[in-house]
Amino acid sequence: MRSDDIVNVMYRENFPRFSQSACAQRFFNSEKAMQGNKIRRQIAFAELRSATSSVGSRRKKLLDDHVKRRDSIEINMEAMTE
Repeated sequence: MRSDDIVNVMYRENFPRFSQSACAQRFFNSEKAMQGNKIRRQIAFAELRSATSSVGSRRKKLLDDHVKRRDSIEINMEAMTE
């Protein structure tokens, strides 16, 4: 069904007190809002994915740093005992 047909159906069945142009405007505004919501959802998902991946990277880096530090402490302890 074309958007013009949808507007005509809205005008005849659901909104008899509104003019056809008002129905058309309402329909196209709702279409824009739905597209905007889809874009906002995509942006939010991308931000969430980016945030979680950077958190994972930070945790991995902290763990790697901890392991490196522990290894260097063990090497220093061995050098002191020899």
